[in-house]
Amino acid sequence: MYEDLERSHRFLTLFYGEYDPQTRIFTYANAAHPPALLWRARQGSLRMLDAAGSLIGLDGDSQYEEGSVRLQPGDAVVLYTDGLTEAMGANGDRFEEDRLRAGLEMACPAATQALDILEAVFAGLRSFVGDRPRTDDMTAVVLRVQP
Repeated sequence: MYEDLERSHRFLTLFYGEYDPQTRIFTYANAAHPPALLWRARQGSLRMLDAAGSLIGLDGDSQYEEGSVRLQPGDAVVLYTDGLTEAMGANGDRFEEDRLRAGLEMACPAATQALDILEAVFAGLRSFVGDRPRTDDMTAVVLRVQP
């Protein structure tokens, strides 16, 4: 893949995760993508899941760290693209991670399923952006461990 990206003068970011439902271990690596956010239901807290890694296509010898965390019932992992946090509001401000985190801190405790969290995030985003045209993809994925 590196050769194709180098030849085309392109690069990409990526957050990769694997979840094992038997052990409840979420293993991940990051290639300069926005880090995932982990909601800890028992503690009622949110933290970043990040691992060192550069853009894919920048260097053929890049090394990527791997991280892992054991999830507990009610926990949620939220992956998202930068188009979500870089979305512009009517006043010219970006949505940014702080607004995303605030929305998650409100949505996660009340959520009974992953879709509840997604709907709350995008409702907040739509309210913030209003009628402004979208200039980038706004994508999010939520993994929630059933209580």
